[in-house]
Amino acid sequence: MMNNNKNYFPELDGLRFFAALFVAVFHLCYWSSFLGTTPGRFFHNAANYNEIKFISQVGWIGVEIFFVISGFVISNSSLGKKPLTFLFKRALRIYPAIWCCATITLMVMLMVGKNLNLLLVKEYFHTLFFIPNSDRWIGWIDGSYWTLMYEVSFYFLIFISLFFSDTLTLGRIATILSILSFIYMVFMLFSNLFQQSYVVGKYISFVGENNYIFYNFMQFRHGSLFSTGMFIFLSRTRSLNFYEKITFLISIIGGSIEVYIHAFEFMNSTKDIYLWEIPVLIWLFSVIVIFVVSKKSFINTSNGMLSEILRKMGLMTYPFYLLHAVTGSVVLRLMVDFGINKWISLLMVIIIIGFLSYVICIKIEPCIREFLVYKISGKKSSELKRNSI
Repeated sequence: MMNNNKNYFPELDGLRFFAALFVAVFHLCYWSSFLGTTPGRFFHNAANYNEIKFISQVGWIGVEIFFVISGFVISNSSLGKKPLTFLFKRALRIYPAIWCCATITLMVMLMVGKNLNLLLVKEYFHTLFFIPNSDRWIGWIDGSYWTLMYEVSFYFLIFISLFFSDTLTLGRIATILSILSFIYMVFMLFSNLFQQSYVVGKYISFVGENNYIFYNFMQFRHGSLFSTGMFIFLSRTRSLNFYEKITFLISIIGGSIEVYIHAFEFMNSTKDIYLWEIPVLIWLFSVIVIFVVSKKSFINTSNGMLSEILRKMGLMTYPFYLLHAVTGSVVLRLMVDFGINKWISLLMVIIIIGFLSYVICIKIEPCIREFLVYKISGKKSSELKRNSI
């Protein structure tokens, strides 16, 4: 069935899927070479992919692209929604997939010898119910799930905007996110350049990564990424006023600083050197693509197989991201250990994870969603379509 929604942008689904694929290449081909990482603990350096290191080591930029797309798409999906309706549909969107993927991840861990101890059980239930955690790297059954808390925090900001829609509009939320995040990123930049600065050090420690309210909920670090997507959406629906144009530019600058700092953090932790300009340019190019597509979609959404394929790819992105790190690393290691060529193994893993993602998003998630709606409302929700969530 084709998607005739004029607010649907098939190119963004394609970009979102390739961003997820970029992250998967990063985790499977580069991050897995470090034994202390989530994929590294399961891949055990079974092979190396140094031939594509120049590409794989910057694949993390896919997450920053995700956040911009989310800023655009979630703003778009909030139009005309009541606050609780928006929050309910967001919950129906994220929970079924994470229940499936976290359970698959747990099963894979147990099959390869992971002990079912109290910590693993805690991580599993923490993941299932998104229990707040002050540390973005610890507490999830899979370390790559850390991005989900930022997505959920953004949902709540949009919920608040809808609840106080008369005063706290999307434009004002975007402006607040942009300015707060920009200030934080500038201080982070200066903290790297002037590490002995007392004022900078105090500011960073006050709103640092261990402070859940400031760092996670208030989106101090990633706010510029989300607000960039929000401003792109707002520029599509109406003309931005002068102050919004300025804060839109501030968002892009803040996002570029975040990517720049992220690149240096990876270089410091891995001791690998690469041009920081590359991830910054990739991110800026993606922002331009999102902006151009928001003005005019180049793919016919009313008829055409390409639009439908891209839509399914977009739906697959979420479970694909949730499955690739642990399950992908385990399957890749088993194939390489079995003697299969490492490149063929990598391709097969991507196909397998893609197939699982397709089954989850097309077959399993709708059933869970239908069941939840029925239990909560007492009615069957045959009119509830995936593309409306």
